[in-house]
Amino acid sequence: MNVVYKSGSNAFHGSLYEFLPDSSFDSRDYFQRRRGEALGDFSRHQFGGAAGGPLQKGRTFYFASFEGLRESAFRSTTTSVPTALERQGDFSQSFAANGQLIRIFNPFTTRANPAGGFIRDQFPDNRIPRELMDPVALNVLKYYPPPNTAGDPVTGRNNYIASGSAALNTNNTDIRVDRNFGADGRGFMRYSHRYVESVPLQAFPDELTVAEGRVIEETACTTSSPSTTTR
Repeated sequence: MNVVYKSGSNAFHGSLYEFLPDSSFDSRDYFQRRRGEALGDFSRHQFGGAAGGPLQKGRTFYFASFEGLRESAFRSTTTSVPTALERQGDFSQSFAANGQLIRIFNPFTTRANPAGGFIRDQFPDNRIPRELMDPVALNVLKYYPPPNTAGDPVTGRNNYIASGSAALNTNNTDIRVDRNFGADGRGFMRYSHRYVESVPLQAFPDELTVAEGRVIEETACTTSSPSTTTR
């Protein structure tokens, strides 16, 4: 793809624009009305402008443009979180799609198999004793919300549903300066910058957003050199 950016001229020219699709101007379609569904929120502001003119008439010209996008739309997601029993180490009701129990084995019973390889014993009743639960796993578990729907009747998966808005914000900036050197030729310089901020649907409660990757915590540590700090 080849792109040619417009250059300025001896006369000033400019333009402004905005496109505004918004759910407040929309109506539900036939099927949404039949199902009694509400119209999802949607807002999209796409705006910008361009201007060009002389910096030195007949010699130096500029042209600059900016476009911004502010979009907010309704989103929903379905995912799986540990069940109330699984959070306690009880996997006696955890089944695969074929209805077979997902067996949990005790890693501390690993031993050589006379027939070759290694074998382990299944936890009694497919329950992990509390004293064998890894403290790291228990700490991670705090960042998963409890199920809010029944989920699949066999596996219990897809037991968490969340809905809300997701956002997309962008800024596009282009600046071009042309210089006319007369018989010696002509040259130009161009600067372009694109900024994108994507804010996905927040599926977990505010206090658990760190588990969604929304919060990045930095821990500063100082090396043996007092003048050097790494993050």
